[in-house]
Amino acid sequence: MKIDIDESADSTPARDFTDLDMQSSDGQELASLELDAEVSSLSAAGRYVAVLCSDHLTIYDKQLLPVADLEEVSQAREVLMRSDGSAVLAGSTA
Repeated sequence: MKIDIDESADSTPARDFTDLDMQSSDGQELASLELDAEVSSLSAAGRYVAVLCSDHLTIYDKQLLPVADLEEVSQAREVLMRSDGSAVLAGSTA
């Protein structure tokens, strides 16, 4: 499985991603999702993709359907998706 991300040319850590495309190993598109939020971090593992925005975390399955959404993540700066479907958030208040 391959994830293609179209992003703006902005060089700041958070990006305005426009599209998230999920592809099979042979290049066939499995799913596509238009994003309209500022993405702070993105991670994929196994059948899941985690997208961390400034105010929420959403975990998508391989069809890019949301399987979990977590609010109140403003302290998180990075997300690490694990293949078992769990996600680790890391942040700093310093």
